[in-house]
Amino acid sequence: MAILLEVVLDQSYAGQQIINRWNYLGSGVPSGVSMSYALTQALGAIWDTTLEPDAYPAGGLMKKLAQVQVVPVTFNSITVKDVYSDVDFYSTLFVNALVGASAGQGMSPVLAFGFFTNRVRADIRRATKRFTGVSETDVDALGIISAGKATDLTTLAQEMSQVQDYLLNGNALSFSPCVVSKERYDPDTQDADPAGRAYRYYPVGEAFDHIAEGIFWDWYPEVRSQTSRQYGKGR
Repeated sequence: MAILLEVVLDQSYAGQQIINRWNYLGSGVPSGVSMSYALTQALGAIWDTTLEPDAYPAGGLMKKLAQVQVVPVTFNSITVKDVYSDVDFYSTLFVNALVGASAGQGMSPVLAFGFFTNRVRADIRRATKRFTGVSETDVDALGIISAGKATDLTTLAQEMSQVQDYLLNGNALSFSPCVVSKERYDPDTQDADPAGRAYRYYPVGEAFDHIAEGIFWDWYPEVRSQTSRQYGKGR
């Protein structure tokens, strides 16, 4: 049976904390590793000492994200967990520095590259992402993203659309990107409430009725805004 995993990436830019989340459906039977660790490695978030020189894998999602962001963006930590397990989680700091790799003068953290998924179910909205760390050289007049940036953004969108594989020591595990619809509830009473003010994953028995699979990511041709990342807010 597939399991639902959540990925939480913590970054910093211009003194602001930047949080992004993804969901994946994991399949396969792990041996000697947890599903959360396997996905963390598949995303290229673990320092690889088998490379020459040691590095984060160039083909991983983390390095491809860094490629679109300016140098002052810093990767702080990543946490991956099985949403419905108390023991299957993996959290690690980026002890070996990983920072943005895009040249140019960085702009305000309120500006971001915008990504969105296709919609495969009428009852589940498409997912969106906002990645801060936009360089002045990435944007033309009227906020249009420059042609020179298109390749990196397309590469990142393709990587987010990919099934992530973990193949090591007899383990053949795969992780498919998905969109999860969450239950709205009242945080004061913890009761489900259409007028509630917070969201949570549905109970495990209902979870897979609220997941959209077979998604693909694409990017917006104009720079986006993320008001929650204004100076002094930082999320």
